[in-house]
Amino acid sequence: MTALEMRRAAELRYDGPIPAEVLAAIDAQDRTERAARPRVTAEQAAADLAKLQVCGPVFRPEPTLSELNARYSAYLRRQQQALKVAAE
Repeated sequence: MTALEMRRAAELRYDGPIPAEVLAAIDAQDRTERAARPRVTAEQAAADLAKLQVCGPVFRPEPTLSELNARYSAYLRRQQQALKVAAE
């Protein structure tokens, strides 16, 4: 049982405050889970960064409001020019 599951079970079991012994067991389980997680070394982080620089970004950030406004303004200009050309 994970620390999160232990915490949820304790919250359901006890109406008032959770006893200190139960909180200590949850804390011990949480520390055990944290210790078991793989740690990223500086060398691994540098290698991952080098891969990203070679392959390009993995994701594209959301455009800002000003970028969206600029794109929409350019779109409107193109539409107005197309209408002028069609009217001639």
